[in-house]
Amino acid sequence: MPCRSPLDVGEGRQRIRLDRVGGRRGRLGGDRLNSRRVGQVLAWLAVLVALTSIVWILRRWSRLERSPLHIADGGMPATASREWAARALAAAASGDSREAIRCAYRAAVRRIEEQGGWRADDSRTPREYGALLRADDVRAVSFRALAKQFELAWFARRALSSDDIASMTDSLERLGCLRVRERAI
Repeated sequence: MPCRSPLDVGEGRQRIRLDRVGGRRGRLGGDRLNSRRVGQVLAWLAVLVALTSIVWILRRWSRLERSPLHIADGGMPATASREWAARALAAAASGDSREAIRCAYRAAVRRIEEQGGWRADDSRTPREYGALLRADDVRAVSFRALAKQFELAWFARRALSSDDIASMTDSLERLGCLRVRERAI
């Protein structure tokens, strides 16, 4: 009997495995299961997965829109505009002009909200708030002046002069956040 090498033994085992797979192939679809058919099935499966993912994402987004998060509504009462104005005056008196104008801006936003002009939203910019006021609204000029000062002091880091503080106080008085002659300095 001729001696068989380990390679011959390996080839024999491979043939046995291929025969077994070929037998199963006949049960799974036989010759109809060619590479083109498999490619089409995989392509349609990918389309199905993509569509399912899109539907899932859209459903999540629609749920988020129906139940918006209101961080400010955490059960804590909103700070009144007069309190913000008092903080602005205190900051101006202590020489912290950036904090003064920030508090004055918050007072103006809160005051117009108290009057029913809008619902305060922390994601809005000063310019967006200014755009919400009609041109004929008596509060528009005072609010926009205060918002401009806030942008310059807060974002451009420009120091406020004593004239700027006086203008801030006048705007707060006109908006109704301060009583007349309740001055900062």
